[in-house]
Amino acid sequence: MNIKDIKGSQILIVDDNPGNLGVLFDYLSSSDFKILVAQSGEDALELVNENKPDLILLDILMPGIDGFETCRRLKSNNKTIDIPVLFVSSLSETIDKVKGFEAGGVDYITKPFQQEEVLARITTHLNIKNLKKQLEKQNKELQKEIAERKKAEEAAESASRAKSAFLANMSHEIRTPMNAIMGFTDILEKKVIEQEYKQYLSLIRAGGKSLLALINDILDLSKIEAGKLEPEYTAADICHVFEEIKNIFSYKVKEKNLDFILEIDPGLKSCLFFDETRIRQVLLNLVGNAIKFTESGYVKIIVKSRQPDPEQDIIDIIFSVEDTGIGIPEDQRELIFDPFEQRRGQSNLKYGGTGLGLAITKRLVEMMDGTISVQGQEGRGSIFTVVIKNIRIAAHCNLSEKTNTDIDLICFNDALIMIADDFADNRMLMMEYLKKFNFRFIEAENGRQAVEMAESNLPDLILMDIRMPVMDGYDATRIIKSRDKTKNIPVVAVTASAMKSSENTIRALCDGYLKKPVSRSELICEAARFIGYSIDNPGMADTEILENNEQNTETIIDPETLKRLPELKNILEAKKSLHMEISEILTINDIEDFARQMICLGKDYKYEPLFRWGENLIAKTIMFDMEGLGETLDQYSKIIKKIKGLI
Repeated sequence: MNIKDIKGSQILIVDDNPGNLGVLFDYLSSSDFKILVAQSGEDALELVNENKPDLILLDILMPGIDGFETCRRLKSNNKTIDIPVLFVSSLSETIDKVKGFEAGGVDYITKPFQQEEVLARITTHLNIKNLKKQLEKQNKELQKEIAERKKAEEAAESASRAKSAFLANMSHEIRTPMNAIMGFTDILEKKVIEQEYKQYLSLIRAGGKSLLALINDILDLSKIEAGKLEPEYTAADICHVFEEIKNIFSYKVKEKNLDFILEIDPGLKSCLFFDETRIRQVLLNLVGNAIKFTESGYVKIIVKSRQPDPEQDIIDIIFSVEDTGIGIPEDQRELIFDPFEQRRGQSNLKYGGTGLGLAITKRLVEMMDGTISVQGQEGRGSIFTVVIKNIRIAAHCNLSEKTNTDIDLICFNDALIMIADDFADNRMLMMEYLKKFNFRFIEAENGRQAVEMAESNLPDLILMDIRMPVMDGYDATRIIKSRDKTKNIPVVAVTASAMKSSENTIRALCDGYLKKPVSRSELICEAARFIGYSIDNPGMADTEILENNEQNTETIIDPETLKRLPELKNILEAKKSLHMEISEILTINDIEDFARQMICLGKDYKYEPLFRWGENLIAKTIMFDMEGLGETLDQYSKIIKKIKGLI
């Protein structure tokens, strides 16, 4: 900033000597300053109230009040405190200069005047004043911006809390009744024999699963956007994940008469540290889309790896999902990764979907330090390529947590179970799941009842809903765990909450955790953690169980059942082709449906070996015991042969 920037500034000269006034007036007016003049301190104080100057040149020795006092009064007035005062005097002693600074002056010009010095000092202090004004203005703007940002942050945090609360409420309000819908549908499917009704139930279950998948997609997207979803790395077999995906979709591919090709690099180290759940989720989305949008041709998964540094146990995984489907126009390749976006021209009636799958897939890939890209031509198919970087090689994979124990071979000890849930249907479902065991039940409709009943009944296990009226499950559990009499009773939270923060709180507070909708196998496995049990015929192989059941059946089979066995044999033989197809493909859902048919037939015809065989098959599907499934399926022909021997 120079003299040009301060031209037009208003300067007040205060001096009782007309000669001094004239000299200063000439100096300053020639530099385009506006000049005000006062010949005493009193005149100056009166003038500044009417016309505030930008700077004051103040003589010290004047009649009336001197310059020091005039300056003190200027500095005591809020309206004039910020005006820079330069003393002009023939007094050059240090003590005089000190008095001037103490009075509030900013500089000191001694007489006789030198024009260059006067202009230089005035210019300096006007520049300082202007800079101070600019700084104050910027500071105010900054404070305003900070306040606005703080307000915006608070609004964003409030919106985020409201969003989280809404999502938690939505999850709870939908999952709670869905728990009963899915649970009782599962129970009915095992009991209903008529194919028409079984189909209706299958549609109900499929609709429920679709709704839950949509809820999970929305929650996942929300968590990713909020930065609350983090990868969980474990040592696992990545090749197994790709093979599992092929198995899951094998029936759908066969139904559409497509070729399904899986090419895994033979040199790929399969045991790696990666987020198995999220990789599977990415593959389910990509492969599911590829099959959905492909009417003829093939779907191909190619898996490769690269090792940037051979001296480190770190690799990058590259996998692509290729199809010969409808393809994606070039101008839409980026848009399809946005939430709720779908390919232009895509028939929603034909293909369905919400447009969330690829948005979630992209964010999951990025969360795992990866990238996703798409290539292809419209009408000729697409290739989605995923690169996950910096995956550590594991020495060996973790063993699966699943066991081969058939849950229906479990024999629990006698136990009292309390079910605390404000939703009566859910209490009924829990009891229905567990009714075949030696359990007694008590029910609580809210947290307060749960606390009172735990104190008076001392149950062996408490199944505690979290969101209940009167007192929620959190407070109820805290009270139960704080009392000597009840603190050792295991409490398993059974909740519809899907938020990570809630889950962490629950896991810290409770002994176990189940998320609605809860399956029968999940509930039984969780109960087995806290209630003693034994295994019925734990050492027997499938063939031994079958033979033992057949031998027992021969001794107790009644004449009415014998009369109906030819009819049962014909039904089972008619299903041989279906059995062979299922045995070849080994698709979990198809095996489970087939097993349920066998259970229903076994009950209807009162033929215990068939019923038990179906139950054992169900247990193998729950545990994903692929080897055991194959062995158990092989017993089908022996069952038919045995029935023939009884006819």
